[in-house]
Amino acid sequence: MKVIKKKIISNNIIEKVLPENCIILGIDQSLNGSAFVKMKNFEVLDFWFFTNVIKHSIDPHAILNRETDTKRLNIIYEETSKLISKNAFNYAAIENYAFGAKGNSTFQIGGVGEMLRLQVYRSGIPFREYEPSKVKKFATNNGSAEKSEMVLAAYKAGFDVGKYGKNGEDLADAFWIATMLNNELFIHKNKDYINQLQKNKRDVFTEVTKSYPIPLLNRQFYI
Repeated sequence: MKVIKKKIISNNIIEKVLPENCIILGIDQSLNGSAFVKMKNFEVLDFWFFTNVIKHSIDPHAILNRETDTKRLNIIYEETSKLISKNAFNYAAIENYAFGAKGNSTFQIGGVGEMLRLQVYRSGIPFREYEPSKVKKFATNNGSAEKSEMVLAAYKAGFDVGKYGKNGEDLADAFWIATMLNNELFIHKNKDYINQLQKNKRDVFTEVTKSYPIPLLNRQFYI
């Protein structure tokens, strides 16, 4: 049996496509409402989300999924495959796992998360993982921000998803993940760009911790 391993590649791959021309995919993994944001040069081009809420299913951005267990995963797999194949994404970023989370749902979220990573990997899209605390700090200057704060920050940034309720929370996270990646690509292309960012946004790219001793900017993309 062939074992598929993530390949780590140098950040000089960014030289191939100018950041302002990159089509970016931001992914927030969730058991019931995984969300995706398509972005180019800080502009949201499109977005999609899975939902088990009937009233949201009529929205053109929604993908209804009221199944459970394996059937739910199958719908996520099939619809995400279509989404990726129809869009020419240059780079992607996905929220890493909240490793302090507990309960049986963590195993199911892990299944969704690894399936999404594998789909991006097999599509040949270089991708990055962002810790949840960094995404929150980037968006709100608070690494422990509540979901409502993330939604409000997205609204202030011009991405209003409040009408989607819980699904809006997932979309807000996907928006900030895509925005982080968009900023990172600009930094790699122009080192002076980081000085234009607010301190909380600069810090998420440069700070180190015991769990992550290598700054985010120095970590390599997976492909």
